[in-house]
Amino acid sequence: MAAKDLRSGALSGNIEAVRKAIKSGARVERTDRFGRTALMHAANRGHMELVRVLVEEFGAKVRAKDNQCRNAVMDAAMRREGNGMCPHVSTCTFHTNMHEGHADIIRLLAQRFGANVHSSNKYGATALTYGAHEGRLEVVRTLVEDCQ
Repeated sequence: MAAKDLRSGALSGNIEAVRKAIKSGARVERTDRFGRTALMHAANRGHMELVRVLVEEFGAKVRAKDNQCRNAVMDAAMRREGNGMCPHVSTCTFHTNMHEGHADIIRLLAQRFGANVHSSNKYGATALTYGAHEGRLEVVRTLVEDCQ
């Protein structure tokens, strides 16, 4: 139950739910069936404060990789996962910005926590590859200018 609460809290950005789940016995490095950790989910969803809490308070490993060898930096560079998108997603400024990738999280993971921005998945793609492929200019700029 605690592991399910950890994943749910990471996806929704609920810091208190994540703290409670970990204190109830969920391991911070617990993975789902795809090998994804709470840190990867939080990075992908843009939950900056939760990313910080997972690493600083609970020692989440920034270099952990999922079943496809993706890490949290790659997840932050990618389009947000999940359902419930606004029907006006192409014209809605809020949603356009939300789907631009999370350059601030990439900076935090790389500069403060030492994440490897050059790491590649099992197909050879890196965070820069994801950002460029998806047209995430701010992510590309961050990876090239701030994280070398």
